[in-house]
Amino acid sequence: MNIKKRLLSILLASVLCLTCVSCSTDTPNESENESLKDSADPVETPDNTDLETPEETEPEPIDPSTLSDEEYFSDYFTPILRFVVASDVHIDDEGSKLEEQRLGQLFDDSYAYSDAHAKYNDLDGVFFVGDIVSRGTITSMNKFFSIVDAHKREGTVIRAVLGNHEYYDDPSKAESNLMEAGGYDSPDVHLTIDGYHFILISPNMGGEGFDETKQNWLAAELKIAAEDDPTGTRPIFVFNHQHVSDTVYGSQNWGVKHLRSIFNEYPQVVDFSGHSHYPINDPRSVWQGEFTALGTGSLSYYEMGMVGKASTGIYPGEDKTYWWGESEKDAAQFYIVEVDENNAIKVQGYDLFTSSFIMEPLTFRSVGDPSTFKYTDARKDTADKPVFADDAEIVIDELTAKTVTITFPQAICDDTVQNYRIVAYKDGKLSSRVYRLSCSFYFPTPETLSYTFKNLKPSTEYILEIIATSPWGVESDPFTISFTTPENPEG
Repeated sequence: MNIKKRLLSILLASVLCLTCVSCSTDTPNESENESLKDSADPVETPDNTDLETPEETEPEPIDPSTLSDEEYFSDYFTPILRFVVASDVHIDDEGSKLEEQRLGQLFDDSYAYSDAHAKYNDLDGVFFVGDIVSRGTITSMNKFFSIVDAHKREGTVIRAVLGNHEYYDDPSKAESNLMEAGGYDSPDVHLTIDGYHFILISPNMGGEGFDETKQNWLAAELKIAAEDDPTGTRPIFVFNHQHVSDTVYGSQNWGVKHLRSIFNEYPQVVDFSGHSHYPINDPRSVWQGEFTALGTGSLSYYEMGMVGKASTGIYPGEDKTYWWGESEKDAAQFYIVEVDENNAIKVQGYDLFTSSFIMEPLTFRSVGDPSTFKYTDARKDTADKPVFADDAEIVIDELTAKTVTITFPQAICDDTVQNYRIVAYKDGKLSSRVYRLSCSFYFPTPETLSYTFKNLKPSTEYILEIIATSPWGVESDPFTISFTTPENPEG
């Protein structure tokens, strides 16, 4: 029995020893096990049909008809066609260095703008609507096209039409000079770019209009263009020098009636015209009625009218009084036009002095449907009223016995201010009235304006009223100041 007990004790000790070996500190801990798992070959796990990974779904396509104009042109609009329109460059045989520089810069800035667009960076065309030169000589014509050739790129269509100035040297050679210098077969042309029709027509009649032959040609070409698009939704772009009368700003003074009845048949016409030199950032430079029309400004000098005053031929003068007088050559405006796959159009006004866009883009969703036209004469009925800021004040810069110089801030108006009427009253009666352009065609537009009244009476009380007028003739409330002139020191 003692031997048996002894053997049993040895057996139990052996079992305990084996148990201790299995609990050795050499066994990997939990973190080490994780490390081993990471370094081990991946182990396939059986499919689990109860755990399905959700599939990625394509976003719902945007229906452009549900977008507002603002949403459409800011978020959806992508160009498939881009071209530039300019007018009244006025290159001369000599003495047109400013215009020559601007012509070259027009190409440089337009290409820079196009290059910056990743989705569409082509500049498909550059079109000039007349008065590309000042006197029509072959020398100035060759100079114009040599500048163009030095700046254009392959793939950009360049075309110009005649204006009235091309007839100044020798009217009989105006068309031949254009064709020789430009390499054209005709002064008129109908071409297509990416399926869009471009019709360019030069005036005859000594450069002053379009005779019956010209009108018949235009009508025939428009018919061809319209038949190419039975839906009537695709714009037809037309280029001519003179405005169509009673359409855009300047057409009342510088327009012709010859083309109106032809355009009226085609609401999808978008007509670009020049001649007047009127600023393109004035809201009246775009018009929609039976068709769409845009005035194209100038690369040379401004001319304009004065709202509220029966006057023409107003120029910003060299002394910066912005009154009648010899003009500075201070205009450099043109359009960059873009079209998308839905035939929507964006037109941006550009200023070469500041290399910047100068107005809210003009946007057209459907030029073939007059019911959608928004740039109509009816804009006048809801035009914004100019107002002066609450903290605005008129400052008297200098006051003598016979003169007063005042400075006043620009009024605020969504449609810009076209001019100011400044009226002086003496003893409650009208003493004098003057008009002052707002300079809204300069960029940046000056924040304040000044004027000097002369021939005042010494020791006299005056009241001045300043009335801001919008392009639509809507007037602000009078902004007033009173003062008394000192005694005349000369007795």
